[in-house]
Amino acid sequence: MNPPMAMLQLQARPEDGSDHPVVVQLALPRQEPAEPGIEPSWGCELTLDPLLPQPIVIYGADGLQALALAGGLAMRTLDSFIDRGGQLRHPGGEPWDAASLSEAHPFSMATRRAAL
Repeated sequence: MNPPMAMLQLQARPEDGSDHPVVVQLALPRQEPAEPGIEPSWGCELTLDPLLPQPIVIYGADGLQALALAGGLAMRTLDSFIDRGGQLRHPGGEPWDAASLSEAHPFSMATRRAAL
């Protein structure tokens, strides 16, 4: 695995009531070696332990597409866990949901305003 470029740590509680950590990691995208007759591609490794049984590599035409596709799969997997009755919480105890990722963090908004 290339070094992780993004990581999220959560606490999961499946329907059975047990608690366990969930760690999501997206690796730096890497360009795959070209093969005869096949367009070059980029791969981004996704680890979502323990919700995915093993790390998987998601491929795209370029690094950004591979990263976006891998991030999308991570969010769909976490959402599916919640849809099946599970709960996800941040380490501090506040509930996690994918919708919160689209909300701007106050620091990012302050930085953006300062740059304008």
